[in-house]
Parts: sequence; C-alpha cells; structure tokens
Amino acid sequence: MTVMGYLGSAMFNSVIWTAILEVVNDSEVTTHNRQDGAVYSLYSFARKAGFISGQALAMVGYVSDALVQQESDIKEWIYILGNRVHSISFILCVLLYCLFTHSNRKRVLN
Repeated sequence: MTVMGYLGSAMFNSVIWTAILEVVNDSEVTTHNRQDGAVYSLYSFARKAGFISGQALAMVGYVSDALVQQESDIKEWIYILGNRVHSISFILCVLLYCLFTHSNRKRVLN
C-alpha cells in the first residue's frame, strides 16, 4: 500500500511541476518576460492556503476542541467539503487549463 501511495504521490508531483513549468513558459511567450519567481511564489502561497479549509469547517459549525460535535450533520458537511467541493474545483481547473493553455511547439520556438 505504501508503494502504491508513493507512486500516486510521484505522479501528482510530476504533473503539477510540469504544469507550473508550462505556466512559466506560456507567461514568457505571452509577455516576453520570464516570471519564474512570481509563478513559484503564487503556487507556494496556494499550497499553504489551509486557512481556507479551516474557515470552511468553521462555517459549517465544526468545533476543533469539542469531544462531540453539536451539529448532527457535521459529518455530511465534512464529506461535501472534502469530496464534492474538491471534485468540482478539480473539474473547473481542468476546464480552465484546457481553455487557456495555447502553448505549442511552434509558438514557443518563434
């Protein structure tokens, strides 16, 4: 199971860093200015945005230090936040990537 988990993690890391490099290259082709630092810092900020998850849990009534949650539907909300919201966000990201990625070999080499 650990090997399978690490294989999945390796695939994710390969794909995400390749996508970031694609953004850097597209930005350079579009603006004629290489902006590696700006792209990497924005990605780094997005990775550390656990604050948003904490706020979402607080909005649905989750209390972190409670032994028993007062709201009976907290489990359902955690399921929705952890699965449905992420799935919708992922689909939205794929659509945006497909719509706004116009890099191709000919364009980059010109």
